[in-house]
Amino acid sequence: MSKVRYHVGSTLLLLGAFAVGAVLHAVFVKQSFALTAPAGVFGIAGGLALVAVGRWLEGKHRESIVPTPEDGDGDGDDGGDEAEFDEEAAPFDAADLEKYERDEPS
Repeated sequence: MSKVRYHVGSTLLLLGAFAVGAVLHAVFVKQSFALTAPAGVFGIAGGLALVAVGRWLEGKHRESIVPTPEDGDGDGDDGGDEAEFDEEAAPFDAADLEKYERDEPS
């Protein structure tokens, strides 16, 4: 059930972003009304409220979608930036990889 709530949060976040974007488009591109007009103020406020609720729902139910490093997902990855080279899974061999080695930052 928390996966559904996470996706509802994502949907609310997107709807809020679209609402804010629609108001800004109407104000600055179409010049339909002023930003301080009631439609502008309520559109921006409503959109920001949807974004806030969506972010809250996503944050509350994030663990059901995104595994945390403490949970471990069983792949043996230690969370480092560089993974070990697996020659069998790579589309090129180790000799080709040596040509593309990056310089280590000093």
